[in-house]
Amino acid sequence: MQIANRLRLFLTFMDELKRVRVDAVTNAVESPIAIMGTIEGQDQLQKLLEAAGIDHYLTPFVDVVNNICFTKAYELSPKQIVGSLARAFHKDHDLQMKILDGQTLTDEETAFTPPKSFDVFSSTVSTDEGLKRVQDWFKAKTAAKGAP
Repeated sequence: MQIANRLRLFLTFMDELKRVRVDAVTNAVESPIAIMGTIEGQDQLQKLLEAAGIDHYLTPFVDVVNNICFTKAYELSPKQIVGSLARAFHKDHDLQMKILDGQTLTDEETAFTPPKSFDVFSSTVSTDEGLKRVQDWFKAKTAAKGAP
């Protein structure tokens, strides 16, 4: 999967899916990351991903022993991406409640950590076109907030 010159967004979860910062990779050498804005809630996140043409999420793979490092892409729709993230945050809440109820966590449950950030990209939308789509989406959201 070729990621170069395709829209790539970095999602940072400031308060789970309630508040998500969105940054984007640019083609500009002097500023390779652009701060796009902040969204609130699953619905806004899904709408943004749909408008941007996002269809994959990315995971890094690092093998220190063999000095191998690469990024793997997984095809998912925006709805599937948001649903997967929502389930991860729900699992975190469930584990917290289990602890508060005095139950013991399994080794797998103890090792679980909710996502702090997430990388997504579009296999079909160029970086420049994607940046315009995301900027237009945030402008429309801002205009709708200010409308009477």
